[in-house]
Amino acid sequence: MAQALIHNELEIAYPDGFAEMSPEELRQAYNNPYPNIWGIRDTERHVILAVFWKDSSELASKFASAESLAKRAEKQLSKGMRKNAYRFGGAFVTTIAGCEAHGFRYSFTAVGNVAQEAETIVFKRGKTCYTLYYYTRPETVASNLPVHDAILAAIRFA
Repeated sequence: MAQALIHNELEIAYPDGFAEMSPEELRQAYNNPYPNIWGIRDTERHVILAVFWKDSSELASKFASAESLAKRAEKQLSKGMRKNAYRFGGAFVTTIAGCEAHGFRYSFTAVGNVAQEAETIVFKRGKTCYTLYYYTRPETVASNLPVHDAILAAIRFA
């Protein structure tokens, strides 16, 4: 088991087989130069989990709920992945690190015509919004579910 501290406050534990992704790997995977990203991947399980975070002003933070931010993320993803056979799989509410979190499931076709099953979860703590992105392949969804659930259950604030 390995551990990481994200944004100096969010602790995440993950099992053997996962490796932290370098900033360059994350930039390539997300086609995004955004600096506040941390991620892990397990090439044998075909899993990527990434955490994005953004600090807002106190005022902006009060007006944006995790639910509204998750809906906004889904709208942006559906628009951006239209050409990638994006399919919405449903919304859900859960708890991450003691915070109410809003998420949604979806599928799409990645570069190289590789089918992906995905999940995005948004939660907030104070002025910081965290967004988790989880990706796996359709054929590994069931076998990866215990690992997925264990990682999410172990996330906590330091």
